[in-house]
Amino acid sequence: MNHTLTRACKPCIRAKKRCDRGLPRCLRCTDKGIECSYLNEPLRPSSERPKLSEAKDLSFVRQTREGPYEGFPNRRRFWRRPNGRILGIDAPTITQITDPAVFLPMDVDSLTDILKNLTLYPVDFVQKGGTDFIHPCSYRSFCPAPLQIAADICQVHAGPSVQERQSQSGHFRSSAQALLSTADSLVDFRETLAFVQSLCLLQILALFSPGSTKQIQAEGAQRQQLLKTWTEKLWASAPSELPHTLSMQEAYVLAEAVRRTIIVSHKIQGCYRVLRTGFFMHTIFVESLPFGRNSHLWESEVCLAKITTNDTELLSYREYCDLWDTGQIHTPTPFERMLLVGCKGKAAVDERLGQSS
Repeated sequence: MNHTLTRACKPCIRAKKRCDRGLPRCLRCTDKGIECSYLNEPLRPSSERPKLSEAKDLSFVRQTREGPYEGFPNRRRFWRRPNGRILGIDAPTITQITDPAVFLPMDVDSLTDILKNLTLYPVDFVQKGGTDFIHPCSYRSFCPAPLQIAADICQVHAGPSVQERQSQSGHFRSSAQALLSTADSLVDFRETLAFVQSLCLLQILALFSPGSTKQIQAEGAQRQQLLKTWTEKLWASAPSELPHTLSMQEAYVLAEAVRRTIIVSHKIQGCYRVLRTGFFMHTIFVESLPFGRNSHLWESEVCLAKITTNDTELLSYREYCDLWDTGQIHTPTPFERMLLVGCKGKAAVDERLGQSS
């Protein structure tokens, strides 16, 4: 049986109509005089929801009138870093569109796997000139100031030696301030994109790098709101139509970089929240985040050179996971695998791919 996160009633789902999730019947079903039933009961008002402090142990239970949220077993609520500490500042979601929202736990193995992917991005940016959300050919002709500073930070702080990174904490903090100061001089959408991409790299190093000092981690936690704000700006300012002066390859890279940057920003904030509380907020907005269906185009410049209009089809995060469920996805790229682990869990993904956990 496939589980769904929807809170709409069954008749509204079948009719593809908006449901107000009223109880005992929604307004549409009441007006039509038809039976109204739910796959998942609508969320109760916030005043009725159980407080986290009322839990008898450290198990996370998604409370409904019937019991635990179906499909997600109880797991420990608080996850600790390897050094045993729990971050103490909450992280916001990337958008104000949070209704309906579902709070989901994440097991340690899945969280560790996603963090492993995220922490490779600063290294890849230095060694390869690109990542899963920054294409190597994006800034060959001109590299905006934020990414120039981010490249310097990654060069110094994405190395293998934890001791060296800790000894350079002063450089990290001053460079971070220099990066943030470039926000006042952004002149176009591409520079806004570069700024958000740079913020993502900065936050990955500050929050998840083993070499981060307590002060760097605390400053990174304070920047989470800034990452959220600028990600929303990027989403809101994305042009509905790209300039005709761009080639097919340039247009694809720019549009896909925007989509992937927003997804990576969400992953950074979701992982941080899991480290803080043990669960992350899942919304319809997250399910609808789009990216290119033919991810091999991003992975290979040879394929990119042969791109056509038929190759630019999009699908949402939810649609991609549905294709995985039905067996239509066989060889996910590293980026796609990270998305699957975030939705399905590392153990389930590894089992399908025939990998050892």
